[in-house]
Amino acid sequence: MRRIYLTAMLLFFISFLQAQEYTISDLEANFLANNYELIAQKFNIQRADAEMVQERVWPNPTFSISEVNIWKNNTAEVLPHLFGNYGKHQQIAFELEQMIETAGKRKKRVALRKLEKESEILDYEDLIRELKKDLRQTFNTLGQQERESQQLQGIYEGFQRLYQQYSNQATSNNVSKADVYRIQAELIALQKEVIALDAEKRESLQKLIVLTQIPDLTISKLVLPTVTVGLSLRVSTQTNLTDVGENTTLKKQSNELAKANQEFAIEKSNRVPDLTFQMNYDRGGNIMQDFIGLGVSFDIPVFNRNKSKIKAVSYQIEHETKKLQSIQFDVEQSALRLHQQLIQYEEALARWDEYKFEDYKTIVDSYRRNLQDGKVSLVTYVDFMRSFRESQQVYLELVSDYMNSYEELQYILGKDFQ
Repeated sequence: MRRIYLTAMLLFFISFLQAQEYTISDLEANFLANNYELIAQKFNIQRADAEMVQERVWPNPTFSISEVNIWKNNTAEVLPHLFGNYGKHQQIAFELEQMIETAGKRKKRVALRKLEKESEILDYEDLIRELKKDLRQTFNTLGQQERESQQLQGIYEGFQRLYQQYSNQATSNNVSKADVYRIQAELIALQKEVIALDAEKRESLQKLIVLTQIPDLTISKLVLPTVTVGLSLRVSTQTNLTDVGENTTLKKQSNELAKANQEFAIEKSNRVPDLTFQMNYDRGGNIMQDFIGLGVSFDIPVFNRNKSKIKAVSYQIEHETKKLQSIQFDVEQSALRLHQQLIQYEEALARWDEYKFEDYKTIVDSYRRNLQDGKVSLVTYVDFMRSFRESQQVYLELVSDYMNSYEELQYILGKDFQ
C-alpha cells in the first residue's frame, strides 16, 4: 500500500512539473533570484561597503626603538641596572607617534566612500532594470514570433496539401505542370520562412533561459502575452512625463556630481596640515637619566597649498554639472518621444480589423475552397496568400513594437505601470 501511495505521489509530482506554466511575473521572479550578472554585481556593493568601513578606521600609531648602544666608550656614565647586573652603561629610547587628521578629512573620505557605495547600488539597480526590460521585450517578441509561427505553419500546411493535390492531378494531365512548379516554388519559400522563424524563436527562448536560469523552459510552458491597448493612457494618468528623477542613468550622474563635490571638499581640507603627536622615553641620552617628553609635528604650507588639485576638481564639478543637465534633457525628450510613439502605434492598431487576423484559418480555408471550386485562379490564390501573409506579419510586428516601446518608456521613467 505504501508503495502504491509513493508511486501516485511521484506521478502527481511529475505531472505537476510537466504542467507548470510561466507568466512574465514568474520569469521575473526567477530572474531576480538566479541571474548570475545580478549576483556578481552584489559583490561590488559588498566590496564598497567594506571599503567604507575601512575608511572609518584611524591610522595606526607608530612605535620606534632607537639610540640602542651595543658597546660603551670611556665617557659612558654609570646608570642603574635594567635587570640583574645588565644595563649600567646601556642607553635606549622609545618613541610613540600618532597622526591626527585635521579639517575633518577622515569624515569627508567616509562620505566619499558612501557615495561610491551608492554608485555600486545604482549600478545594480540599473542592471536590474536593463535586464528586466530585456526580459520583457524578449518575452513580447517571442509571443509575436509564436503567433506568426502558428499562422505561417497553417499557410505552409495548406500549400503542402495543395501541392499534393496538384501533383496527383498533373499525373493525370488534369492540370498544368507549370501550376505544380508554381506551388512548389511557393512551398519552398514558405519552408525557408518557417526555418528562419524557428531559429528566431529558439534564439529568443535561449535568451529567456539565460536571463531566468530555467534550463527546461519551453515555449509550451510560457503564458504568452496578449495584446493590451491604451498603454499611453496608463502612463500619462500615473506620472508626469517630465518627472524623470527615477531614471537610473540620471540618478547615477547625480551621484557622480555629489562625488565630485565631496572630492572638492577633501582637496580643500588637504590644505590644512595634519598633526603628529609624539611621546618619547630616553634613557641615558639627555640631561636626565630617564627622560619622558611630548612633542608635535606638522607641515608648514608654504610651497604647496594644494591649489592645482582644488582647481582640477572644480573643473570636474563643472563637467559633471553640464553632463547632468544634458542627460536630464535627453531623458525628458526620450520619454516624450516614446509616449508620442505609443499614441501613434495605438492609432495605427485601431485602423486594423483585428478579428480578421485572429480568424486567419477560416479565411485561408475559404479562399482554398474558392480555388478548388474554380472561383479564383491559382495565380490569384498565390498572390492573395502572399498579401495575407505579409499583412499578418506587419500587424504582429506592429503589436510587438508597440509593447516593446512601452517597456522602453517604463525603463526611461524608472517606473513600472503594470
